Amino acid sequence: TLAFKEMIYLPCFSDRDEPFILHRLMMKQPEIFIEAICIVYRSDKDKQREPSELEVKRATSVYRLLEKIQIIPGQEENNIDQKMLEDWCVSVRHLAKLHHRQDITDYVIGKILAHAPKSSIDNAWPHEAIRHIIETLSSDELEKGIQIGLHNKRGVFTRMLYEGGQQEKKLAEQYREWASSMPHCVRTSAMLIRIADEWEYSAKRADIQAAKSDLN
Repeated sequence: TLAFKEMIYLPCFSDRDEPFILHRLMMKQPEIFIEAICIVYRSDKDKQREPSELEVKRATSVYRLLEKIQIIPGQEENNIDQKMLEDWCVSVRHLAKLHHRQDITDYVIGKILAHAPKSSIDNAWPHEAIRHIIETLSSDELEKGIQIGLHNKRGVFTRMLYEGGQQEKKLAEQYREWASSMPHCVRTSAMLIRIADEWEYSAKRADIQAAKSDLN
């Protein structure tokens, strides 16, 4: 009942940070998650058509709902039940295939997994359950979603005038350290190295901008 009311009043909750009842339901019931995906994203088989104003408003609200998911299936605080997560992913991907939305679904799953906690065993990111999913599914789109999700998690940040890319260099160093800690997780380690490369590229751009500012 509460989830139904949340769906009706979604446009009123645009700035809400805590999980919705709908979020918890989607992390337990793959059918509800896929229903949201189908509202927001076109099927691979759909013909191009202009959506109605009502469809646009509904899709916009549900898109915001998906973007705010920060909980993982099977998660209890900093622990994740690997089997629950894997079962959820398998069910969601099966439904996505039936609805011709495989790639975009993997991408959205990846953005959700970006909110996973670190491991309590080796203190590296991501949690072992997420590493298992990455290695098992071997999905480029899922990994792309994780990378975008991690980048978006940084949010708004400040930088001193002549600071350059020091913040990004520290991030790159951290991701390389995590990658080196899990050599047996081949895809996960490679993904973390790609993320480190991206931060190093951002650091170089920030260094150049700082040098230009110093000359002015």
